[in-house]
Amino acid sequence: MPPTIMNILFAAAGLLCPALALPADTSANSPHPLSSRALGINCRGSGLCPLATFENTANVGIIQLWHDVLANTDKDPGTVYNSGDHIVCIGTTVPITIGAGVSGGLEGLEGELSLETSGHIGTGGVCLFPQGGASLTLAQIRDLVDALGDHGCSTCGSVPIHFVDEGSNDPSSGILTSNYVGSPFCGGDCISSVGTN
Repeated sequence: MPPTIMNILFAAAGLLCPALALPADTSANSPHPLSSRALGINCRGSGLCPLATFENTANVGIIQLWHDVLANTDKDPGTVYNSGDHIVCIGTTVPITIGAGVSGGLEGLEGELSLETSGHIGTGGVCLFPQGGASLTLAQIRDLVDALGDHGCSTCGSVPIHFVDEGSNDPSSGILTSNYVGSPFCGGDCISSVGTN
């Protein structure tokens, strides 16, 4: 089969099977020697990474977005993120708003009751998170994200936690990963907004 047809088949399979991508709480730490976990710094990730583009007028990649968000957050640089914790995420959501209103009155009295809620159905996205038992401070994460950018990564990638401070490309102590996840939602210390409107 020609390579272009094979690439199209892989891309179509990735779109039809998003459940195959690893969620943030599932480690890609397979013992297989060619897994991204065993590679040291790399720009690999889910098969959906090439399709996870960040549409913006400045043509900024997701790794650059992570850099900008981390540089501009007012979160304490000593904030610790443990293995699997989402640090920052970007995803596509479909908004749903549910509203109901009731009004009525009695002679001399009138009132109104209005209920409204909103939710979303996640369709996946890209998150930044430690893996492999790693715990990292926000200050360490900033430097590691810069290393991913310097390595040429634009959307997905992993970097060993001691790549910057010790010059080690050994992933055995853990890695910082930017990858596609099925549930790109922030909780806890996940950075969900920076700056002012």
